[in-house]
Amino acid sequence: MAEGIQPEHLNHEPLGRVLDKVYDAGLTEIFIRVPLSVADRFGGKMDSFHLDSSSFHVHGDYGTGTDDEASAQSGLITITYGYSRDQRPDLKQFILDLMWSGNGDIPLY
Repeated sequence: MAEGIQPEHLNHEPLGRVLDKVYDAGLTEIFIRVPLSVADRFGGKMDSFHLDSSSFHVHGDYGTGTDDEASAQSGLITITYGYSRDQRPDLKQFILDLMWSGNGDIPLY
């Protein structure tokens, strides 16, 4: 929590109530339902999908071990060693994916 901000500062305001509802609903559920609803409303083609992934290598110290495994299971970005298109196996990296509808109009996930 940011310095000077107490939990009670968020509990009595609309922001706190909305954040509680978002947490209860689950971010993944929201991030799936919203674009699917948009695709349905505006006629996004759902017969095929496009997926693009980009990897980013990073410099610096990042944790390794069981904490990284827990992060991967929770859906958080995991910074770890992996296949490097830049031929830099010495650098850690993370991968970001984007999926969009078949006609390319609507980002889905």
